[in-house]
This record gives sequence, C-alpha cells and structure tokens, in this order.
Amino acid sequence: MLLRLSGLMAAIGCSSALLANPAPPLRPIDSWHLDYGDTQCSATRQFQAASGPVTLGLAPTTSGDSYRLLISVPRRGPAYAQRAMGTIDWGKGQSRVAGLYFGAKAVPVGVYQYRLSAADIEQARTASAVVIDADGSQSYQFALSDMAPLLAGLADCTQALQQQWNLRGDAALNRPAAPVNDVNSLVGQVDDRWDRSLRHPLSSARFQLLVDPRGRVDGCDVSMSSGDALVDAGACEALRDHARFTPATDRRGQPTRSVWTSNPVSWSLASNTFDGGCTKMSSDGRAILNGCERPIIRGLQQMPPPPPASPPPPPSSKS
Repeated sequence: MLLRLSGLMAAIGCSSALLANPAPPLRPIDSWHLDYGDTQCSATRQFQAASGPVTLGLAPTTSGDSYRLLISVPRRGPAYAQRAMGTIDWGKGQSRVAGLYFGAKAVPVGVYQYRLSAADIEQARTASAVVIDADGSQSYQFALSDMAPLLAGLADCTQALQQQWNLRGDAALNRPAAPVNDVNSLVGQVDDRWDRSLRHPLSSARFQLLVDPRGRVDGCDVSMSSGDALVDAGACEALRDHARFTPATDRRGQPTRSVWTSNPVSWSLASNTFDGGCTKMSSDGRAILNGCERPIIRGLQQMPPPPPASPPPPPSSKS
C-alpha cells in the first residue's frame, strides 16, 4: 500500500464494486458523507452497480488549491503502487490526469487516485455526470447531484482546517515552524538506478506539511508536482516519516500547530534514460522498487556513500 489508510481510504475501501465500461451513469444510493477530519476534509458517496456499490471520493488539500479524486474497486489492488494515467470529463471535454493505482492490506480493494486542480473541480459544480477513464482499461460514469452544496461544505471544512492549523493566521504565531533536518536531503536525491525507472525528467516540486506541536509531520500535501505521481507520494511519505521541526509557537510562547511550505525541491538526476515503467512502491510505503532489478532507494533518502577504499599495503622491505 503506497499511502497510509486515512479516514477517506477506509470509507472508500469498505464497500465498492467494479464496473467495466458502464453504459448508463451509475446512480447514487446514498447522500454525500462529508468528514471534518483533524488533518483532512473529505467526502464520499456510493453508487449502484450490478455487482454492488462503487464509492467515489473527493479530498481537498489543506490550502484548497487541489483535490484528490478516488475510486475504489472490489478486486485486490497491487502490493506496490503503480502509475495510472487517465482522463476525466465533466461534460466539457476530456482532461488527461496523472495518478496512482494501489491496494490496501486490510481490505481486498484497489483504489485509483487522481490529483485535480481546484479549477478542474469547479467544473463539477454544474455537471450532471462525470466520466473517468482509469488507466485506459476501466471506464466509470457517475451521475452527479448536490455538487454545489457539497463543494460549499468542503470549502467550509477547508477553511476550518486552515484556522485549526494556523495556515491563514500568521498573526497568531510568535514564531513559525523551522525544519531541524535538511528536507531536500530527504526527497531531492535520485541516483542513476532510479533514473532508469522514470518515464520522463522530473520538475521541481513543493510540499506543504502539517506540523504538530511536537514538531512532527501530521500531513503532507503536494502544492507543486514533480510531474510524477509516484515520486510525489513517495516524497510525502518520506517527509511524514523523517522530517522533524522546531514547532511554531503562539503569542504565549506555547508550541502550536502550523503549516510549513517547502521551497521548490529540485531532483538530482544522473541521466536522461527511462525504462518505461518498472518502478513500484513497497507495501509499507518506504521503498521505491525497480520491478526489473532490485530495490533502489530506501525512504527516498540519499543512498549511503560507498565505504572508503582500504589503504594500500606498505611496501615490502628488501632483504
């Protein structure tokens, strides 16, 4: 499983069914369920298919500038997350989107996840249906209703989340959070063996982290993508596990929650050769693997340097 099972993933994974190439749109069988989470706002809804309900999910980032759209299917997803290109059409033409397809250990489901801009989601406000072509092999069509109040509810939740994490309240902070370790060293180093697993060069990326009063990372959003969904997700996982901060303090000098945004992370690539898709991620989210070779990078951190060379033996004395 690539990402930790959040409340949204748990809701999506419990009840869903696969429908290949649907003709009429799937109809909802319940209302939208809006979850005001501690680190994430999310909404899920079930739709009726011949073999059971399919679940559609939406989750905005803390900043509200992008969303994750998720669809679950009842077959067990891959143990290692895979890239999944797709298209989404809200009735105004198809848009190509990059995403992931992954499974979960606890439940036999597979989940497609795509990242959309807030502008893309705005098309859903008046849409009567959405057609999603997942990875070119599965097509899903959902009849939409109540989208305007849903998006308004997600916006209200996001605003409350921003206040909770002091994203829009710098005046309430005496001191912002500051990283203790080098964030770039956690996510920005890619060696030659990983180069060969990529399909295209990486762009600079930017990450937005929810830092709790202990200085630990409670959540990670991608505010500017590297251009590769697998790399983005793996980098967020590495930051959650390894990034440490001196926490922000409030006006009373007490540690408090805050949001920290990275500078653009430039990826260090040693070559421009790409293998066309051998890369997968381990089920614990900690290792990028090359399906054609062997593990490449543990935790997306810089590979350890080679051991120093042994000193040459002293010259033998002549008798």
